[in-house]
Amino acid sequence: MKVQAGAVLAKNRFFWKWNNGATTTLAELGDPTLTTAYALCLYGSEAGVVQLLSAANIPAAAQCGGEPCWKRLSDKGFRYKDLIGAFGGVQKIILKSGDTGKAKALVKSRGDQIEMPPIPIPQEPSVVVQLVNGEGQCWDAAYTAPADGNDIRGFRDRTPP
Repeated sequence: MKVQAGAVLAKNRFFWKWNNGATTTLAELGDPTLTTAYALCLYGSEAGVVQLLSAANIPAAAQCGGEPCWKRLSDKGFRYKDLIGAFGGVQKIILKSGDTGKAKALVKSRGDQIEMPPIPIPQEPSVVVQLVNGEGQCWDAAYTAPADGNDIRGFRDRTPP
């Protein structure tokens, strides 16, 4: 995971990758091209008190420049692409179903639409990222202290095992 505060708001960045996930079926992903919305949430904690620091809501069937933002990736998953990041700065999402170790999720956000968390991010004991869909499914990762980097430039840490 990487959160980077830019010198100007347009250079803010957020990147999260969930690799080698638990078994995830195509049905659990829902159908964002029609009905399944997604939310990306970033939680920090200080002295064990968890608080929501940043969120982005990505609607189902969203339109980007007159074209659908969401596209189906054959029989494995979905891709979201919005170069202007109209929904919380989110420009790219890839969702792939698969057996244990093969399921994946990726989210890239950029620009002044990102709801930036406080930098450095409070991480006592962890920072948690969740991708939740309207079907009630949740994919998450917890990054326990110490992070690879957590200072005034941003936060970065590798995906936990």
